[in-house]
Amino acid sequence: MPIAHFHTMYLVFYFLLFPQGIEHPEGKPFKWVLHKAVFDLTFFVLFSTIGLNIVFGIIVDTFAELRDSKVCARAKRITKLVL
Repeated sequence: MPIAHFHTMYLVFYFLLFPQGIEHPEGKPFKWVLHKAVFDLTFFVLFSTIGLNIVFGIIVDTFAELRDSKVCARAKRITKLVL
């Protein structure tokens, strides 16, 4: 693979997306491909972030409920006299 020298970060980004060259295999113009790539990356980042936040929220909520039930059970044990 020959060493490529890029003058802008724009070309580096494009080369990382499409290492086979400047022309997209479907024959679409470069601007359309760039817009689609940005849309796909934005979609992925937003939905993965929202999805992970939902999962982590459920996990944190479950552990909070477990902690509350433990505190409640301990308070009942301390306040009640068992003979």
